[in-house]
Amino acid sequence: MTSGSLPHSLHIHGTSATNGGQSFAGLNLGTINYARNDNGASLNEVLKSLPTAKDAPFNAYARQHDPTCLDDTRVDLLHEIYDWADCEHSPAIFWLSGLAGTGKSTIAQTVAKEYHGKARLAASFFFSRAGANISHAGMFITSIAAQLANSIPGLKPKVCEAIAKHHDIASQSIDDQWHELVLSPLSSLDEREERWPRYVVIVDALDECDDQNNVQLILQRLAEVQSLQGTQLRVLVTSRPEVPIQYGFTQVRRDKHRDFVLHNIEPAIVEHDIAVFLRHQLGLIEKRCGFAAGWPEEKAIARLVQNSGGLFIWAATACRFVGEDHQLAEARLSSLLHQGGDGTLPPERKLDEIYTTVLSNSVQGGHSEPESQALHELFRQVVGPIVTLQDPLSVASLAELLGKNVAALKRTLGNLHSVLDVPTDESKTVRLLHPSFRDFLLNQGRCSNLQFYIDEQQVHSEMYQHCLRAMSKHLRRNICNLRHSGARKANLSRTEVKRHIPAHVQYACRFWVYHYQRSAIDTGSRYDIEEFLQKHFLYWLESLALLGRVSNAVDMVHVLNSTFSQTGQPLIRTKLRDKVSTFLSSLNPKTHSISATPPGTASSSLQALVHDATRFILAFRPALEEAPLQVYTAGLVFSPKASIIKKTFAEEAPAWVTCMPVLEDWSPDLETLKGHSDWVRAVAFSPDGKTLASASVMAVAFSPNGKTLASASGDGTVKLWDAGSGKALQTLKGHSSWVNSVAFSPDGKTLASASGDGTVKLWDAGSGKALQTLKGHSSWVNSVAFSPDGKTLARLASGSSDNTVHQGLGMSSDGNWISYDAENILWLPSEYRPSCVAVSNNMIGIGTSHGRVWICNIKRNKLNASEGISTI
Repeated sequence: MTSGSLPHSLHIHGTSATNGGQSFAGLNLGTINYARNDNGASLNEVLKSLPTAKDAPFNAYARQHDPTCLDDTRVDLLHEIYDWADCEHSPAIFWLSGLAGTGKSTIAQTVAKEYHGKARLAASFFFSRAGANISHAGMFITSIAAQLANSIPGLKPKVCEAIAKHHDIASQSIDDQWHELVLSPLSSLDEREERWPRYVVIVDALDECDDQNNVQLILQRLAEVQSLQGTQLRVLVTSRPEVPIQYGFTQVRRDKHRDFVLHNIEPAIVEHDIAVFLRHQLGLIEKRCGFAAGWPEEKAIARLVQNSGGLFIWAATACRFVGEDHQLAEARLSSLLHQGGDGTLPPERKLDEIYTTVLSNSVQGGHSEPESQALHELFRQVVGPIVTLQDPLSVASLAELLGKNVAALKRTLGNLHSVLDVPTDESKTVRLLHPSFRDFLLNQGRCSNLQFYIDEQQVHSEMYQHCLRAMSKHLRRNICNLRHSGARKANLSRTEVKRHIPAHVQYACRFWVYHYQRSAIDTGSRYDIEEFLQKHFLYWLESLALLGRVSNAVDMVHVLNSTFSQTGQPLIRTKLRDKVSTFLSSLNPKTHSISATPPGTASSSLQALVHDATRFILAFRPALEEAPLQVYTAGLVFSPKASIIKKTFAEEAPAWVTCMPVLEDWSPDLETLKGHSDWVRAVAFSPDGKTLASASVMAVAFSPNGKTLASASGDGTVKLWDAGSGKALQTLKGHSSWVNSVAFSPDGKTLASASGDGTVKLWDAGSGKALQTLKGHSSWVNSVAFSPDGKTLARLASGSSDNTVHQGLGMSSDGNWISYDAENILWLPSEYRPSCVAVSNNMIGIGTSHGRVWICNIKRNKLNASEGISTI
């Protein structure tokens, strides 16, 4: 019999010829799961789906102790900023630039607090190299947009509408994010008649944004708020006067920004403000130490002001240094008073002096030369990682990562409270008090005592090795002991994840590539990476999925793929490098050009492995984000035969899937089962499981004896066929709309059909006579089924809730998963999503909208055996 003899594109297949292909083209990055409001989701829930940097706002938990300006300090400058923010005709941007330690962030914090109190702070983003998500521009626009939506009346629905329209907005370019999430929603508010107050946006420490290519983009986009009419925004930007930012402002029209150079304020004003600060801080120390009133003398304050070089960070470090040890307070104050004899020293050198004094006091004592060398080496081993960490760690977690004793770390950090925030609780994070300390330690020209100098590249090399060791030691399959392969990440608490994946392992999973990229890349390290990926790639990917960091995996493999490419990529993009070099030359013809040496190339095997890992992650990202253990099931079932990951981890593949899809290599080309010219909307197994019928009609069903086949059509009819010859037997008419489902009773005498007209009809399967019409549904009926004894008929209407717990093999309600006993076990790529499904014992047949049929054989007795899946 030929399948072509059957009308309605009905096809009969032997189960041996049913393997299909697949394609992973078109998968997007950073997809946001948008829950529509017509499903009951609130705007707040939609907005929360937008990834944001939690430490970015001025009032984030991590910033709760950040200082603001004292009364009677920065008076004129603050008034100037407030006047700019309140004036209708002011330029959009106020750029406050200044050298390190001149108090830019304190001013930004003060302005933020002022306008937050007036309900006019629209958003704030405080960049910092010490925080993973606030050290780059990856979440800058999304964070600003979320805060704007919560601050400006009427804006939230507009932003949520943009999220709905662009589900992958978080992975789009800065330009697209800005237009869709910020400028367009704000512009739509301008169409109203109301005039909103002028709101303030604060961007602090833009120089701390490590992807300098984006700095000029951010500045150009921020300047566009000048065009807004109904909703006026004022943007305060603070930064050091570094070349990329100076260059960025040359690309912004002069009438769109006002500049203020902090270190050019009249020295008498700065000295007055620093003196106020010193009197306040030293007064607190006087009370804590029980010194006599009036300590220290006014001439001592004046001397400290002179030594500060106009830097508030110098004054703040001096006060912490003096107050750190009550018994040594007076002696330390005396040592500071004797510094700075050379009044011609630039401010940076004076800052270097006080940092050198602090460090020298941290390891002083009657130590022998070998002991002193050991202490300085311990200092580099402990403080080096702290100043190069991409995200802060606690003392306890840092000790675990470095493989050191907590007590040793605490002793090393015990005398560094002047420059580091070291909590007494070892579970709290250690942080730099000011980024200038990092700059000092990493600059051999500034750190005059080379025993304290930190070789940044060497530390990154060591950190990369620490990360690999931590992951190799701790990562394993099903690290959180999930019950089954389809267990959803959403049902797992953060506490549970932290219990199984400790903080130092989390850090290693997220940042090992970051440290590798900045280390001394050599052949040996490439072998280490290849060995790690060959042994632990799937475990690493599972852990990142559990942490909600699959996007990190995408970014990291892209970095590795670029690093190991044959041509390599410069560390600074050529286009920007040329622009900056041109700009530098315009300032000073003698300025040295910027150059970058491309990283080396890796062995072909590692390059191939990383490339395959990239394809693997991109293909199965949706599954991993929902159910992390699908890395072993869907990932290894649906990846192509040529996949290196599939071959390397063949033993991890599920033993309960015996009919694997056949795809030779990663390719958008799909193998098509010929015969269908339209969607395969229906499939059904014969009772003996040896034959599968597939059809372009709405549904098909075999009779219990396998001799008759019923098909449901979009023209409202049901047709009966001879399954052996393919001959049409009769046409059953009566429905006024399309027929969605057909089912035979267990004895084969009765046929039920479910229709879009909201009815279910019962037919005599022999004569074709209509027996009964069942009404009651307010909308179309999607499916119909008889109970095993034939006495009950189950109907499922559109929009209804199906609370039945389905036993055995089946599909999830959304059609994205193969399930067993109502538990999702195997995620399906889009090319395998069913338009119809048939189940027979251990086999499930799937027909797709691409005209393909795929059969999967599930060995139920092996579902929980040797899969690393807990059965508790």
